[in-house]
Amino acid sequence: MESHQIRPNVRFVEKEDYAIMAMVDNGLGISVLPELVLKDTARKIVIKKLDIPAYRDIGIVVKNKKMLTASAQKFVSYVQEWITEEYNS
Repeated sequence: MESHQIRPNVRFVEKEDYAIMAMVDNGLGISVLPELVLKDTARKIVIKKLDIPAYRDIGIVVKNKKMLTASAQKFVSYVQEWITEEYNS
């Protein structure tokens, strides 16, 4: 932001995504949030894409894949399939 000489007037700081959306919905400011959080929101907020896209990596970390419970293994498989369908199609 400094390279564009933007100096925001920050009055609230919040880490919880849904609290941030509620604040924006109630006219308390603007925010930059991940697309995953904004997807299918019922909030009456305006969602705009950034001119310069920003990305983040999300991962699943396990100490020992062989020690995962059946439900944890199923969860990891589901997430991998969902990511493939959602972002590689």
